[in-house]
Parts: sequence; structure tokens; C-alpha cells
Amino acid sequence: MLPSGAGACVAVRGGLFRSSAGFDPVLKFDDIELVRRLSKGRRFGIVEEKVFVSDRRFRDSGYVRMVAQYGLMALILALGRYEWANRINYEIGKHEKPNG
Repeated sequence: MLPSGAGACVAVRGGLFRSSAGFDPVLKFDDIELVRRLSKGRRFGIVEEKVFVSDRRFRDSGYVRMVAQYGLMALILALGRYEWANRINYEIGKHEKPNG
């Protein structure tokens, strides 16, 4: 299994992050690339706690479309072709903020 993680759910030791090149601003999915790069030759752990995340993408775009899109992204990222993922129409951080 390849290590992976979404940016909001990734924890990295500060010294390791500072000694790396950090996030690659050229890549849309720089968080996944960072996790894979930093985990090479190191132990990669998973925190087994429940985390609540938004289902907004599934509600807005539809379940089937999102499962297909995530499947395609998983294949592209498993192949290590991060630059191909930049072509996927996947808006990051461009949604309306909830009232409150």
C-alpha cells in the first residue's frame, strides 16, 4: 500500500518537514506527493481516530462521478504521475463558506 494523505489530515515531524523541500507548488496534489516523498525509507503511521470531513463534493457532483474521479486520481497518483493529476478538473478550496 502506498502512503497517502490529504493536506488537512497530514502530520509530519517539524524537523523532517523543514529539512525537506516542502510542498511542490507546481503540483495540484502536492500533499500526496509530499507524504510519498517523505515516507521513503521511513516508517509511515496512521492515526486510527475518527475524523469527520465534508461530503460536499459528493452532494454537489454526485456519488458516481466522485467515485470515478477519485478512482482515476488514485491510479494516476499510484503511477507516480503527479503532473498528470494537474489536468483533472478538481477545484481545491473554491467553495462557499458556511454561514455562521
